[in-house]
Amino acid sequence: EGLILLFGLMIVGFTLSKAFPMVLTRFKNISHTSFIFNNTNGENHFDSGYNKNEWSSTSTRLALWQCGKEVWLEHPVLGTGLGDIRNALKEKYTEKQFWFALDSNRNLHSQYLDVLVSMGIVGLVLFLVIFIVYPVKIFLTQKQTLALSVFICFALCLLTENMLDRYQGEELVALILPLAVKVFDRREETP
Repeated sequence: EGLILLFGLMIVGFTLSKAFPMVLTRFKNISHTSFIFNNTNGENHFDSGYNKNEWSSTSTRLALWQCGKEVWLEHPVLGTGLGDIRNALKEKYTEKQFWFALDSNRNLHSQYLDVLVSMGIVGLVLFLVIFIVYPVKIFLTQKQTLALSVFICFALCLLTENMLDRYQGEELVALILPLAVKVFDRREETP
């Protein structure tokens, strides 16, 4: 059974690579993990050809995360403060001559790292307990598998995106998660 599954996945992968060749460009971008902070070239989007001299989404995130880590190490316990993270990041981008991030006003592209930098280790622990551990515990206790699945996907997205910094991310939390819980409740009520 394992070999059949592996063979099937290989066929699907080959077919998709032939049908959607630009997807392969995206995977080339993922492998581009080196960066030079003062590189002023733009970002290499997956719908254009691969150019190792441009920033990829991976190299951009790695550079942003390194800057975030350095800012956090300056304020490890309580962070920079909620209103001061942007200024602290801009100072770090300037110090490192990370002009691409400075010019495009980049955030950290990780909600967890953003919380860590702005509120320190204390804030991250509180965030994890209140927004991750407690909801997962509730969903497991109530056997809310759909809501748990949606929430886990959301929690994983927070690794590489600042979803709660944007209106769309707040909508996702406010609308989609309660909807996933309610769908499960409706199934329970149906005779």
